[in-house]
Amino acid sequence: MNEVIRQITESEQKARKKITGDALDRLTDRILRSEGVLKYAYMISTSEFMKLFSDVRFGISLGIVEDINYEQLGTLLVEAMPATLTLSSENTPKTETARDKLRAQKIQSVLQNK
Repeated sequence: MNEVIRQITESEQKARKKITGDALDRLTDRILRSEGVLKYAYMISTSEFMKLFSDVRFGISLGIVEDINYEQLGTLLVEAMPATLTLSSENTPKTETARDKLRAQKIQSVLQNK
């Protein structure tokens, strides 16, 4: 098992080193856009959140995202899910749109607490 983990880690490190030039610029742009949407969007669906979450998490690992940490992302992964939003809200969102607005508010709240 340790050998498999070591091989996967080495493969990932090699793949990251290959990202240069235009590919790095495009990846950096995508990651920073994802960070911006998480920080400032008015509404975010669950599926969009998961995509943005993945981009930002990758950005943290590459050193591109510095304003968000893994602990905040871990909190978001729980708190931005539909069931958690519904159960933790004083006013249960009655529509998907209301839940998407609440999700964006929750994300912004977590990201502002560093």
